[in-house]
Amino acid sequence: MWEIAEQIDVILGLIAVALSLIFWSRKKSADWRNKKNRGYVETDTRKGRIGLSVPDCFNDRYRSRMAVNESDMDRVLKLRLASFNGKVIVSDAAYWACRRLNAYAMKIVFDFTGTPIGYWGLVPVTEKTYHSFLDNKTTHEEILTRDALSWKSIDPDNVYLYIIGVAVPPKGEKRHDEDHRNSSKVLGDLAEFVLFLLSRLNVKGIFVYPSTLDGLSTLKHFKSLSVGVNIGGNEKQPLHFVEQQHIDLLRNELEGLLPMIKSLPVWDEEDKNSFLQLLGSTQSG
Repeated sequence: MWEIAEQIDVILGLIAVALSLIFWSRKKSADWRNKKNRGYVETDTRKGRIGLSVPDCFNDRYRSRMAVNESDMDRVLKLRLASFNGKVIVSDAAYWACRRLNAYAMKIVFDFTGTPIGYWGLVPVTEKTYHSFLDNKTTHEEILTRDALSWKSIDPDNVYLYIIGVAVPPKGEKRHDEDHRNSSKVLGDLAEFVLFLLSRLNVKGIFVYPSTLDGLSTLKHFKSLSVGVNIGGNEKQPLHFVEQQHIDLLRNELEGLLPMIKSLPVWDEEDKNSFLQLLGSTQSG
């Protein structure tokens, strides 16, 4: 009788151990999925040496590239639609028109899995267009469809930049840590690009206007920006612009911003070289 009881105890003990291993395995699997969603996965880089896996943070490997082909432009339009909940300012046709004027107008940022998380757009314009927009005589759509210059046609000693916008779709109904992280990556990529241009071109003016409250909140942090007219008479969409005498202040603000953003996206090398060739042909011309 005691032998049977002991056998039962052993069996129950084995079952308890098995259940513990199952629950532990499920917990580790859930932990791994959660870490992966936060940009953290585990690799076996040291497994062969010590039999353990060590963490490797793949959110250092965000990438960005210009939307120079049709598939990337489709991604831009989907990101835009998702960001503004379908209530976009201009039609898709206006974005396609902008691409025809300047193939290097939009840049997409991808996370460590290769998933696009957002984009920004920026084009050079003439001094006339710059002042016309400041005077509320030119519209956002007119710049996209008519006034955007190609990088190859600019005067490198007399450059004005129009920031088309920044779009980062939220992951859920309420913004959370991942949204803020993605927004910082995309904004950081734009800031780095503007600094890239400031180091190579004589930029005399930059202008932008917010189409969302988040955009307005972001712009308020920059002391280099002046505030102009309300676009469309909407007080939540005031024009912001940087005059020539404040370009250096903007440069300093952007240089101070970048160290605050962990792991800036890496610009695709081939794409960057193609863009550099465009600027090189501009300066040699």
